[in-house]
Amino acid sequence: MKKDKRPAVTAKRLSREISDYFDSISRRVVLTEWAETGETDAKGKPVTELRAVKNVKGEGVVVTEYADPPCIGELCARLNITRREWETLRDGDGETARAALMAEERIRAYLDRQLLVREGKDVRGVIFHLENNFDCAERHSVEGSGVSIVIEGDAAGCDE
Repeated sequence: MKKDKRPAVTAKRLSREISDYFDSISRRVVLTEWAETGETDAKGKPVTELRAVKNVKGEGVVVTEYADPPCIGELCARLNITRREWETLRDGDGETARAALMAEERIRAYLDRQLLVREGKDVRGVIFHLENNFDCAERHSVEGSGVSIVIEGDAAGCDE
């Protein structure tokens, strides 16, 4: 039986395929808000229009939205590799390892953001994923009268 020969994994190819994965599940959206135009309508009420939100530098604010949450499992499936092969790439040296690490950082950034913005505070799945895939642990600290107590629990802050 003949083994399938896959092309060698190069940093350039891996970076391109990782970008293709993220591009296929996300979109970039310009934030907008309703703003008064300074005019009034026939009834004397302010006229509003939809305008792009500007940051402090005066640039339009653009956010990334995911149609499907990014995850290593889906990325591995897209790359047609196993998680063990992914870990070998990530734990290696050079630009290939850097590309893999940057993909994981992008996924972690998505999860970190979900902890902050997810409605209804339904974040147990996010916390579980951070604990089990990014070596995170929950920390609570209580400070008062010169005493600081740190209680480590399930998840929230992550060790680097």
